Amino acid sequence: MGFVSDTELAKFLAKYFEIPFVELSRETDFDPTAVELIPEALARRYSLIVTHKEGNTVTIAMADPLDVRAVDAVRLETRCRVRKTVASPSAIQSAIDRHYHAPDRLEESLDKLLDVERVTGTGAQRMVEFEANSLGIEQLKLQASDAPVVQFVNLTLMRAVQERASDIHIEPEENSISVRFRIDGQLREMTSPPKAMFQAVATRLKLLSNLDIAERRLPQDGHFKFQVFDKQIDVRVSSLPTIYGEKIVLRILDRANLILNMEALGFEPLMHEVFRRTLILPHGLIILTGPTGSGKTTTLYAALNTIKLLNKNTAKNIVTIEDPVEYQITKINQVHAKPEIGLTFAAGLRSILRQDPDIIMVGEIRDQETAEICIRAALTGHLVLSTLHTNDSISAVSRLTDMGIEPYLLASTLNLLMAQRLVRRVCPKCSEAWTPPQNILERVTRTVNGKGALKPWKFQKGRGCIHCGHSGYSGRVAVYEQFVISDLIRQLITEKAPMSRILEAARKEGFQSLLQSALNKAADGSTTVEEAFSICSTQSEVLQAE
Repeated sequence: MGFVSDTELAKFLAKYFEIPFVELSRETDFDPTAVELIPEALARRYSLIVTHKEGNTVTIAMADPLDVRAVDAVRLETRCRVRKTVASPSAIQSAIDRHYHAPDRLEESLDKLLDVERVTGTGAQRMVEFEANSLGIEQLKLQASDAPVVQFVNLTLMRAVQERASDIHIEPEENSISVRFRIDGQLREMTSPPKAMFQAVATRLKLLSNLDIAERRLPQDGHFKFQVFDKQIDVRVSSLPTIYGEKIVLRILDRANLILNMEALGFEPLMHEVFRRTLILPHGLIILTGPTGSGKTTTLYAALNTIKLLNKNTAKNIVTIEDPVEYQITKINQVHAKPEIGLTFAAGLRSILRQDPDIIMVGEIRDQETAEICIRAALTGHLVLSTLHTNDSISAVSRLTDMGIEPYLLASTLNLLMAQRLVRRVCPKCSEAWTPPQNILERVTRTVNGKGALKPWKFQKGRGCIHCGHSGYSGRVAVYEQFVISDLIRQLITEKAPMSRILEAARKEGFQSLLQSALNKAADGSTTVEEAFSICSTQSEVLQAE
């Protein structure tokens, strides 16, 4: 019923049955050779994993310590005595995913597959015999169903999920193929197949996403789903004709990674409280700004989920219009915009307003018509959340007035403007204390106006390890710039005051820039100073530093 977490329950069972509890979060919790003593299928069936082997005794972590059939199965498989420990089901599942499908093993599988292709010539070698443009549809389908092609696509998708990649780029070059994963916002080169396999790989992906395999002159978009690690993954596919063939980009949407808890997003305590108070207002306009890929949609989903929970799931009618709908959330009515058939944001918004909504989420304010309808909805008693493409929060005011929105209407409807970025987290496996060079310390001091925000500073840096791909970073956390529309700010907007004057007034009320927020994250060791400056510096701050 959700009253306790699976970890709390596992700890209770361990204490009750006087069996050790294990977290399974550290590599020292495992002996890699012991894990392979039982097959993956058995481990998943009984929700257990072998952690160590000493002499004729194996230690297993299991979710149900009373499952005698599981213990017997391990005893028969290993021919060893079994010592039990208890772990949470989620920790066991994560450990199975990690140790049975480790990235280096996937890399090895890919290398073996491609070596076989190069040596035997089966599949890939045959493709050289045909010019890509002269292949018929049936021949393309036949090549795309070749075992090596299917294996390569499956292993690539599996590895992308394992390494938390958000995108896969498959790019044809003159004599080769480049396969790159976007991990934590950075592109990393991966194992690539021979150029002869490219057309078959592209056809396989187009078949999966229901695209026209005969059309290679025009861009196409599609999607498909696949199951891996007991998770269902959504994939958005985009093809783009280039001079050497179609570039394929796959956007990986893992629902398990969607964060709907605002506390886990990276809000500082004060910012979280301000945002939460704004979300319970009955009407008004909340806008998030930032570039593509900065996490705006995730923050909006978390905000809608918070509203839903505060109103006990059913007290509010929440409707969204998005392009596209990336994740489905229960008890929220989500509309997929389709401009090609006339269902634009503006057209969808007009229909939504006739559906008796309480809260409306608009994927993006792209034009004057959409902006005007959002303002009208906020004026008529609805809470409207949306996004806008500007570099910071305060610029949204001038962007909306440039669209043709009257300043007095903005002043009366705006509740909150927020900008956000994603900065990479320091890898927890290899983080260590670090002292920045003097020039960086001086720049930090200038940025925080000599106040030395959040002292004592705990500068951290990852030295690089296998878990983070030797980058020193693992995962990302959001940083926010929060511009609260106070009575003074409303007056300045109505008076059409210059942005410099509005910014000065906001600073007197405690406004904190994106860079200052990122440096706060660096201060507590969540990210590095270099990451904060590279992601969140504005042009004026860069010029000032120089």
